[in-house]
Amino acid sequence: MIPITFVFGQSGAGISTALNVYQDCGFLAMDNFPIHLISQLFNDKAQLKAQQHRGFAFGLHSNPTIDIHHLQQIITTLPSYLNVDIIFLTCSPEVLEQRFLVTRRPHPFLAQTTALGSAIRLESKALEPFTQLAHQIIDTTHLSPVLLARTISERFKGDTPIATPMLLLLTSFGFKHHLSLLGDYVFDVRFLTNPYFDPRLRSLNGLHPEIQQYVQADPNYTPLLEHITALLGHTIPLCQAENRSYLRIAVGCTGGIHRSVTVTEDLRTYFESPDSTHTGILVHTHHTALHQGDAELPGPKPNIA
Repeated sequence: MIPITFVFGQSGAGISTALNVYQDCGFLAMDNFPIHLISQLFNDKAQLKAQQHRGFAFGLHSNPTIDIHHLQQIITTLPSYLNVDIIFLTCSPEVLEQRFLVTRRPHPFLAQTTALGSAIRLESKALEPFTQLAHQIIDTTHLSPVLLARTISERFKGDTPIATPMLLLLTSFGFKHHLSLLGDYVFDVRFLTNPYFDPRLRSLNGLHPEIQQYVQADPNYTPLLEHITALLGHTIPLCQAENRSYLRIAVGCTGGIHRSVTVTEDLRTYFESPDSTHTGILVHTHHTALHQGDAELPGPKPNIA
């Protein structure tokens, strides 16, 4: 079986980034290849094998004239020796609009309207039928190009497509900095002993071993961590069963510097441990306060995946 992947979705959702990953993995990647010529490439199996590519990946960008029925006919009539995998990339309208404002590239549906937001909505509606063809839908709203690349690369182990791992986003934050909550699950750890009131520890952050030991010495710390991991241990498989692309876990303390960072790091260690029973997840941590005005606090820098 020769792997062939079709990557399509909303403009700005990361199609080109995904193709770069496939190319790095040994696939022959072709961006915006005319769909009516695809079937002609796979008439000679021996010639395809001789090219010694791991597989083939096609990036299909939307436009107002694309025909879902034509694409479906092409895919269903491909030779049986091809292992077809279809990925659809989606993203929230707000993030897509921000991406286009940054890149200043024209949206393909912009000719049909006068506003970028309207063009994004038009494309989203036009692409709704295409989601029915997809074997996997990946939401890139909270994925940087690096995280999308990691997610795509994890999808292939050997020559067989596997389920895309669910991204577990672990975020620490300070309640005094954020009026809006930052996760699907938010844990308030302000009841833990605060290192801020120890002058010797105040200038350090939760990535520093002394802070971690201080916070972990609170008798309420271990029961808290056990309750959080038990809850997530029950929740994560349920979210995976619904094909969730990500689950956001936010941990907050007053300033987002000491206690929340310590808890977040311990959660990361727990879920990344080789002994962990959780499979099919990709862990990413972000310490909000350490990436703002307090980023130059003494101590180790955040380990950003």
